[in-house]
Amino acid sequence: MIGHRLGGFLFIVMCFGASGVAAFQSSLGGSQQPGTADLSGVVVDSLAMLPVRRATVQIEKTSGPRLATVTDDLGRFVFRSLVEGTYFIRASKTGYLSPAGTDESSARHRVIHDIGRQAAANIRLTLTKESVVSGVVRDSFGRPAPEVFVHVYRRVIAPDTGHVDFVPVTGVSRATTDERGAYRVSGLPAGKYIVAAQWDPTGGFVGGTEVQMLSAAELTKLQEALRSGSGRPAVLARQTSIDTTKAVVAFAPVYHPSAVAVSDASTVVVPSSQEVRGIDIDLRLAPTSKLDGMAYGPNGVPVSRAGVLLLEAAPTKLGIMQSGSTATDAEGRFSFPAVREGKYIVVAVRPPQSQPISGDPLGSSHGRGFAEVSMLGLNQTVALTIAVGATVAGGVVFEGARQQTDGLDGLRLTLTDSRSPRIPALHLEPEIRADGTFSIVGVLPGTYRLGVKLEGRLAAWRAKSAVREDQDILDGVLEVRSNEDISGLTITLTDRHTEVSGSVRDADGNPVPDLQLIVFSGEKKFWRPASRRTQQFKVDPDGRYLFHDLPSGPYFLIALRDVEPGSWHDPAVLEELAKQNPISFQLAEGEKKVLDIQTAVRKSPY
Repeated sequence: MIGHRLGGFLFIVMCFGASGVAAFQSSLGGSQQPGTADLSGVVVDSLAMLPVRRATVQIEKTSGPRLATVTDDLGRFVFRSLVEGTYFIRASKTGYLSPAGTDESSARHRVIHDIGRQAAANIRLTLTKESVVSGVVRDSFGRPAPEVFVHVYRRVIAPDTGHVDFVPVTGVSRATTDERGAYRVSGLPAGKYIVAAQWDPTGGFVGGTEVQMLSAAELTKLQEALRSGSGRPAVLARQTSIDTTKAVVAFAPVYHPSAVAVSDASTVVVPSSQEVRGIDIDLRLAPTSKLDGMAYGPNGVPVSRAGVLLLEAAPTKLGIMQSGSTATDAEGRFSFPAVREGKYIVVAVRPPQSQPISGDPLGSSHGRGFAEVSMLGLNQTVALTIAVGATVAGGVVFEGARQQTDGLDGLRLTLTDSRSPRIPALHLEPEIRADGTFSIVGVLPGTYRLGVKLEGRLAAWRAKSAVREDQDILDGVLEVRSNEDISGLTITLTDRHTEVSGSVRDADGNPVPDLQLIVFSGEKKFWRPASRRTQQFKVDPDGRYLFHDLPSGPYFLIALRDVEPGSWHDPAVLEELAKQNPISFQLAEGEKKVLDIQTAVRKSPY
């Protein structure tokens, strides 16, 4: 059996005679029809490496119906009399991770049958038992808090910045506490998490989040009114106006164990296939304050119709998370009425206007502005200047054996601010002309990463370089200075692709699947987030791997277990891996290199 992955799928050429699988096939009964092939294998637990009985196995042809079967007591399955073609196959079972949860729960194969060889066997699919987080949520008086929403966020390393971030788990919905305040979130892959509880005991009154605390005298007066019958509780409950002279608090998310700021949340380590109990959360009210602001153009005139984002900045813990959004009014004003304590970035974005208002300081141009603010429990005012950015211009050239005559319809360029790709306003789309020239307008002063994506008729090409003044922007950043347009950026596309492939086997020659292979540059200057010289590959069930389109140069290759998602984007992790005696090799332009690995698996240092 020969296999490799291309575009996320495993290509397997099956080379088995009928005698090699006869015993297993006959044990399951049935016979193979002439001119077809059988597909058989086994489903195993990825941790215990034991067969998984009663698992559902599904196969689907690129054009045709989906077929399904169930594994026997030894985890075996078989599909009989399949015609030649391309099939995708996966396994699932209740209590194991769904395909959306982890790569380990779904093995997909592209099977190419040689009808004369009759059968495909020994395909191994792995399933990973789900992990669970559970605990109790209590109110500020220590009582169980029912009907509280509980969310979990998994720790990842953001590929574009190398910063630690926490993101929702795909396919895992929130949990709700029961009458005992207990919750249980299942379907989790192994990893590091934070757990948040969101409570709204007002039942949606007063807007659902902001409330004012009553003084003892006010509470006594209200109780007297209720006892005398002169009070109107229903009207009082619907009161939504906020007295700005009094303290305002919010029922904001609270993070385990009792933190109202995400930067103070405790990290929960969740092992594979285990339940972590006792992740309790004590709810508390968070003091808030009001943030007012004004947005001005470069000439000091207020800017209307600008979108304003309030982003919670906590780069040491959670990167940047969105906390609110609004827009400027006709006088350029905006407001966030109840902001919790913490550090924030205010981003104002004015999109291009097809019909600008007379006297608009930005005209029809696209503009953006930023300000940083610390909210410490007191109302504040902030002023933003929305600037019109510079223009970045250049051209595209082709280098290769084939002639390119299809134009540039499949070319996509993006500039992303190197501070954080999560600021939507800094993700810019260029104008690309038929002659190969392009321009990106509205680029504010700062440092940016250039992204080149090739689709459609250009999918057979790859970006070799993006050079300006002898600097390859694809291996660094583009610096844009105030009031300075940039020209002369040359993007070179090539049809010469590189590949590094091979097998991973133990000392006895057996495949070693489910390992993480990390390839990274042998030159330290390229150890940075979002480097095109760093790639990760999870070894296929038959021990095969493939890296493609690495630039030429020296490289390190290492096999690991228990790798934190995205950790290979962290330069400090790569520095540690370089000390663990990785395989070193040189890759030439357009080279197809084969490296078979006999491994003693290392554990990730992070």
